[in-house]
Amino acid sequence: MTTDKQKSSIDFSKVDALRKHMLLTTTSMSKLLGVSRMTYYGYVRGKSPQSSKADGIRATLKKMLHIMSEYGWPTPDVIEMEQSVRRDYLKELLDNLE
Repeated sequence: MTTDKQKSSIDFSKVDALRKHMLLTTTSMSKLLGVSRMTYYGYVRGKSPQSSKADGIRATLKKMLHIMSEYGWPTPDVIEMEQSVRRDYLKELLDNLE
């Protein structure tokens, strides 16, 4: 059985590894997760997101993992993109998964 504490804990060291694998800057990742860059840094340093925010972050991360596995992200085309274009393209893919 999963407790609320277990459900709300997100390992942001793994989230940051995902960010790096997906070739995103901290700013891009924080925008995609719907938090400020400073808040994202706080999460990486061990601060836990509020439960209301954690659910949205968890949903976005799940979609990102889906894109990574199903689309083979980052493809050679994605690797060649500028950061802002890469973020916008990923945002479009995330929005289409809803």
